[in-house]
Amino acid sequence: MGKRVRSTRSFGASPLWRGASVRSGDRGEAAGGGPWEVPDFWGLFPSRISPLAGEVESGTRGWLDGWRLVEEGPGERLKASKVGRLVALAYPDAQADLLRWSADLFAWLTAFDDVHVEAPRVTTAELAPHIASFVGVLETGTAPGTAPTHFPAALAELLARARELLTPLQDERVRARLDKVFVAMLWETTTRERTVSTAEYETMRPHTFFSAVGATLVEPCAGLDLSPAARADPEVRRLTQALATLWGRTNDLYSFAYEQRALGSVPRTLPWLIARERGLPLDAAFAEAGRWCAEEAVLAHRLIGQLSSSPREGVSEYARAIAHAIGGTRRLYEVSDRWRKE
Repeated sequence: MGKRVRSTRSFGASPLWRGASVRSGDRGEAAGGGPWEVPDFWGLFPSRISPLAGEVESGTRGWLDGWRLVEEGPGERLKASKVGRLVALAYPDAQADLLRWSADLFAWLTAFDDVHVEAPRVTTAELAPHIASFVGVLETGTAPGTAPTHFPAALAELLARARELLTPLQDERVRARLDKVFVAMLWETTTRERTVSTAEYETMRPHTFFSAVGATLVEPCAGLDLSPAARADPEVRRLTQALATLWGRTNDLYSFAYEQRALGSVPRTLPWLIARERGLPLDAAFAEAGRWCAEEAVLAHRLIGQLSSSPREGVSEYARAIAHAIGGTRRLYEVSDRWRKE
């Protein structure tokens, strides 16, 4: 440990710092424009991209086109996300088949979210039949014959591939995470008519952003099969949670300016909720959200250091894989055009 990043702005004293400091860094283009500034803690973590990135990106685009999940308009934004390159950053050591499957899964989740969950004025009642069909696929492995879209059939194909690529327990955990994603999609439609607390939002955000699914994939993508005792270790569990939390929080910061332009109003994400709950100006609330990210990053950094010397089989390798998954996050927003200024 002890790696230090030069600090240019303090985010306040914290017992988590333990020799690591964080400076303010990304602004303007990196955050999509505007006065928003994201804390720069990325130097705490390594970053690599899989050499398969281009191949996986091309394959996922073909997979999306083959299933006809999105029309041309939303489809262009989805392809601009460069999902294949994003998973190549998150899981740089994954085998080809597993990396392709991970990219297709995230493309499926993002496509449904773009087309249906984020549709203007969509209601819970309109979304519920889709969610019911997905739950049916999770239970039976087959899509209903009368499904109005290709999403259930594409999900069934993804789950069949998962059974070939993952251990039974890994497959079970992925399905459990998907179950929570589907609940979170319904939950998200309710937030348009009410204001939620930051605590409620933070509970659901790893599922609405799919980062809890992503964190679950770190283990198989690193070629690991942790024992139940290792997986139940409180520090391992907290590190996995830190990854999911960081992915959700940093997305709220990096996408803030884009969503503000697209919506024509302030997005009701973490900075807005902090501003409302604490009575802060929006710029101060954005900085506070950044401080939350920085503290979680330093906590993750400390846990990675501690677990890197764990005697339990696979735990040190798992900690290093989490470090790369976090470290690739900044480049994620550099390679993706999803949040670029239009």
